[in-house]
Amino acid sequence: MSQFIDDLTKLWRVRKTVFKMLADRGYHVTQKNLEETKEQFSEQYKEVQEEGGGREKFVALAPGVLLPLPWGAAARDVRMSQFIDDLTKLWRVRKTVFKMLADRGYHVTQKNLEETKEQFSEQYKEVQEEGGGREKFIILVHKANFPDQQLIVFFPEENKRVGVKPIRVLAEKMDEKGIKEAILVVRQPLTPLARTAVQEAMAKMRIEVFAENELIVNITDHELVPKHVVLSEEEKTQLLNRYKLKPTQLPRVQITDPMARYFGMMRDQVVKIIRPSETAGRYVTYGYVSERGPGAGRSRSDIGPLLTA
Repeated sequence: MSQFIDDLTKLWRVRKTVFKMLADRGYHVTQKNLEETKEQFSEQYKEVQEEGGGREKFVALAPGVLLPLPWGAAARDVRMSQFIDDLTKLWRVRKTVFKMLADRGYHVTQKNLEETKEQFSEQYKEVQEEGGGREKFIILVHKANFPDQQLIVFFPEENKRVGVKPIRVLAEKMDEKGIKEAILVVRQPLTPLARTAVQEAMAKMRIEVFAENELIVNITDHELVPKHVVLSEEEKTQLLNRYKLKPTQLPRVQITDPMARYFGMMRDQVVKIIRPSETAGRYVTYGYVSERGPGAGRSRSDIGPLLTA
């Protein structure tokens, strides 16, 4: 029947469906839009036509407000990140980075961990007044017990796909300071050439790449994310001897898993996962970090009964 409906009526009915669909998906849609009458839309339609415009002028932008748990809160913040100003976004990313570094065993001052938006705002404005940008906010830390084991965090300025140049700049800084590990926080994905450059650099240094939106919120703060502890080689050996197991017999955790990336886990490491238990208070499970997916048909959500301590 749509061929017998005029363009104005058709677009009005389509918009009503779209607005309701967006609301049902958890996006913020005003009551005014949900209850828009044909007469109200007709006025907008005529104004657009008089200005020489068409359907492309009726853009609908609806920020998200709700997603299912457990990852809803984090995903919502990531989706909302496009509406956050650059200063706030960089401050939140830095907060996550500082906490992530501390959780990896690097020395991070309490001042950095508790940095307020107001404190960071002062630094941000000073850098801008001097003509600088994100690349000035380099973070340099060392392992708490090993001062010579350093890591550098670099924020390239590019607001487009990151090319080879920032990779070279970072590699030069690492060579200059004798640093073997780095984290690159980018606003846009790497180009194929940049990804190749990172892979080639891995022969003599380790460069981890995080998208800015991955760090807007700290996933470890979510109440449904269990505590993770990366075992030392000694602890790993004790565990395997205790259960008379080979590492590959443990349930696998992909190296690309968000928690594996957060802790900078490497292949062949073992992670201890501590979950709350209504009966025992807590139960402990273990996972083997691998480049392959969860083994033997097991996922991270069902490895609990396999190894408990």
